[in-house]
Amino acid sequence: MNANTASETLLIYMKHSLDLESEVIILPIEWTEDDLVIEKDGAVCYQLFSLDTTVELIEFDLDLRNKGYSDLEIAIRLLEYRLNDA
Repeated sequence: MNANTASETLLIYMKHSLDLESEVIILPIEWTEDDLVIEKDGAVCYQLFSLDTTVELIEFDLDLRNKGYSDLEIAIRLLEYRLNDA
């Protein structure tokens, strides 16, 4: 599925659970009404963050950008933040 880049906000959802093994989908807020839990194609999906918030977390709040972290380490930190702090 192509993300609607004309959307006001794009949201990152994870199918079945907030877990590294989960499939990630990006949906426009207009489709999800910013709900934290939605059903898509018969699967329960959980909102991680908006794309804007994710970029802000990586670059500023969690200060992960250009620090030598792998994509996996960044993904783990984002999930930890979502599950424990957000």
